[in-house]
Amino acid sequence: MARTARFFLLLTLALCSPCLAIELSQDFDSGSLNVAQSTVSSTTVNLVGRKTWTSSPYASYYRWVYFEASGVQGLTPTFNISNTYFLGSLGGHRYVYSYDRENWQFFDHGTIASSTYRFYNNTPFTQDDVYIAYSLPYPLSRTEEHMSRVAASPFVAPTASDLGSLVIGHSGGGTDDLGRTISPHDLYGYTISDPGATGEKFKVMLAGGNHSCETMGNHALEGMIDFLLSDDPIAAGLRDVADFYVYPQVNPDGRVAGYYRGTPQNPSKDYNRYWNNPTGFTDMTAVRNAMLLDTGGDIDYLFDFHGMFGPWSRPDYFDVVPGDLGSDFALALAEWEPDILETASAAEPGMLRDWALSQYGLKAEHAYTAEFGARPGNLEPELDAIGANYARALYRTLVPVPEPAVIVYVLTAAVAWFFFAGSRRA
Repeated sequence: MARTARFFLLLTLALCSPCLAIELSQDFDSGSLNVAQSTVSSTTVNLVGRKTWTSSPYASYYRWVYFEASGVQGLTPTFNISNTYFLGSLGGHRYVYSYDRENWQFFDHGTIASSTYRFYNNTPFTQDDVYIAYSLPYPLSRTEEHMSRVAASPFVAPTASDLGSLVIGHSGGGTDDLGRTISPHDLYGYTISDPGATGEKFKVMLAGGNHSCETMGNHALEGMIDFLLSDDPIAAGLRDVADFYVYPQVNPDGRVAGYYRGTPQNPSKDYNRYWNNPTGFTDMTAVRNAMLLDTGGDIDYLFDFHGMFGPWSRPDYFDVVPGDLGSDFALALAEWEPDILETASAAEPGMLRDWALSQYGLKAEHAYTAEFGARPGNLEPELDAIGANYARALYRTLVPVPEPAVIVYVLTAAVAWFFFAGSRRA
């Protein structure tokens, strides 16, 4: 009798397992979803994005989505989210998922039906908990993990503003729109260079995380940093001719809170519009002061790494002020990444790019806002490679390859000197 009861209990559980409610959460580093308004009906999940856009005309729109779904093992849920109120383009887009938040893959399908974007897989999930995101996340914890590896490199050194352990200051913290307390976080800064190199060197600044949900930029920046610290001859050549000032995550509170452009301290302000006057931004003030002190307020190049949100018919691009179109770097990058587009936009004094170019900022000779898309097929290896190619293009810019005619001249002169020296010895 007991066996029969047990059999029917197991059978009932097996039959009803698809009926168990899927649960949603976003309460973790860089998570973002309006869980309270999202609903679940059997295996149909209707998602509502958090509206953390900073401009009032777009107060109803969302962008960054990153959440956990529990109770999904053996199921093939369909996820629906508004296409109308997404600020960007979901046409051709594919969400990503992961069981461990390290290894990510694209959903099999992502389609638009009327005002709804729908995504799902062909096969059931193989684990009970899955993490789902608009694109590859880059939580603050990853910045901290990467810093531990960076700090071990013989080519990394503290800057003048260093408070210890490559920390240059702390963010302001605050309370986010969900009522959660966001604690202050470390702000990092360091240099990459060859400590044995002598002579005058170029000054190059790298920054990431300005817009906290544009995680693709942080992945590309990590790829460029890892290349600069590698044994590649081009990396060694760059370290010999340039000092790199790196600020890998300039808006940590916004990233942890899962915001798009704001921070818990300033939720209604675009973080990349106040570098010329960061009053009220604890983190931006600290980073800006560090940049000025570390570099002496005078650099040659700035690369500010961002992300983009479609349409995917448009290639990745880097933005410059109109007068910098067709620069040597643009020509060099085209050799390595011919599909990346150079574009021009009008100057806005509060953007990091334009503050860096200004005389009251960093007096940069060149400044670029590099934009990378969450396009299907673009995962970590591709973004790492693009970041490395930014470094290769910079080497081509700073250490130009002689023109063929010059090479011929030098070889001819060398051969002539060899025969001349030989005849004198004879």
